[in-house]
Amino acid sequence: MSRYNNKKERGVILPIVGLTLAVLLGMAGLVIDLGAMFVAKTELQSAVDSCALAAAQELDGAADALTRGTSAGLTAGNANKVQYQKASASLVDTDVTFSDSLTGAFSSTFAPVANARYAKCSHLTSGIVAYLIQMVGGPTSNAVAAVGVATRTHAQSTCPILLACYRSQEALLRTMASRLANGFRYSTTEPRRPVPGKWLVQPRWFDQRQ
Repeated sequence: MSRYNNKKERGVILPIVGLTLAVLLGMAGLVIDLGAMFVAKTELQSAVDSCALAAAQELDGAADALTRGTSAGLTAGNANKVQYQKASASLVDTDVTFSDSLTGAFSSTFAPVANARYAKCSHLTSGIVAYLIQMVGGPTSNAVAAVGVATRTHAQSTCPILLACYRSQEALLRTMASRLANGFRYSTTEPRRPVPGKWLVQPRWFDQRQ
C-alpha cells in the first residue's frame, strides 16, 4: 500500500515549483517594474515642474511673452534627465500651454497674451520596459505622465500659520518688535475664522511697564 502511494506522488513537486516560481516572478515584477515606473514618474515630474516655473517667469504681459515662456520652459525642463538620469525629458513646444486662470482652458497660443498668468507643462513618457511582469502575462512596457502648473503671482490667499496673514508682514514685524521693546507682552487668544488679509487670531497687548 505504501509503495502504491509513493508511485502516485511522483512528479508532484514539479507543478508546485512551477506555481511557486510564477508567484515569485509576479512579486518581483511588482517590486522592480513598479519601482521603475515610480522613478520615471518622479524624474518626469521634476522636469515638468522646472518647465512650468521657468515658463511662468516670462509671463510679463509683453507681446512675445508666450514665445519666451515656451523657450525658457523647454530649456529648463529638458535640462532634467529621465530614465535613471540617462536621457533628456524630450519636452516639445506643444507640452507648454498658458491660461489666465488655474481652472481655465490652457493653450500654447493663448490670447490675449497680456492676460496669460499661468503656465502648464505636461508630458507623457512611454516605452518603460517591464522586465519581469511580462513573464507572468503582464504588459511588456508601461507609460507615465506628469503635469506641472506655475504662476508668477501668489496662488495662496490665506496664510496657514495662525500668527497672521497680514497684508504687510514687514509692518507687522516692526509693530511687534516695537511694542515688545517698550515692555508690552503679547498674547494670541480667542481664535477667529481665517479671513484673507486679516488676523487669524485676536491679538492682545498688555502693558507691563507699570
